[in-house]
Amino acid sequence: MKFVITLALTIALSLAAQSETITVGDCDITSTEIGWRLVKPGITPEQVQTLREHGWSGKPTESPGVFNMTPSGDALDAIAAAVKNTKELEAYTLTGKCPVTLESAFYKCSRDKYGGYCAKITANLRNRGNRQIKMISAAIEIRDILGELLLTIRVNQDNGLASGAIGDFGGMFDLNQYIPREIRLTSISPENVRVSLEVRKVAYADGEIVEYGNK
Repeated sequence: MKFVITLALTIALSLAAQSETITVGDCDITSTEIGWRLVKPGITPEQVQTLREHGWSGKPTESPGVFNMTPSGDALDAIAAAVKNTKELEAYTLTGKCPVTLESAFYKCSRDKYGGYCAKITANLRNRGNRQIKMISAAIEIRDILGELLLTIRVNQDNGLASGAIGDFGGMFDLNQYIPREIRLTSISPENVRVSLEVRKVAYADGEIVEYGNK
């Protein structure tokens, strides 16, 4: 059930003047002087029960779809984690650095059925900023420990990347047998190889396009 998964795994916090609003699935939960107020027109009893199972307690108000809720236990932990994560995302954005970073990368070379070489690349990209990304133009570079370029893989992340989210990129890529540096990748020890991400452009959900490099 999407509501349960969203509640259990991803609670996003946005800060407004004198209040805090947590978005849980399609519910808005806002802090007030008397506690947290949950507003979702047409909220079902099952969704209220889900909230209670995750540390929320409360009762409905006279307004349809409005509940005064009190967080405890897991809910309080989730709020604290959301606040911490939001501050980290905001702080990283203020540095002006490209928000897209390489969290992890793996490659493995092998021969295809025609006798040629190919490389399987798997990478995780993270949006460390507090803005939603619509599209990414970048390249994964594989170099030896002296900095010599062995292979470049173009990355076009068309599915976007939410603030704080991690996206997957990967596939099988042919190695050109007539380019010595690419074939060298098949024999060099992995401990002597470094993988990095070079981001060229990022298109944000609000329409802004920012160029971060020349790759």
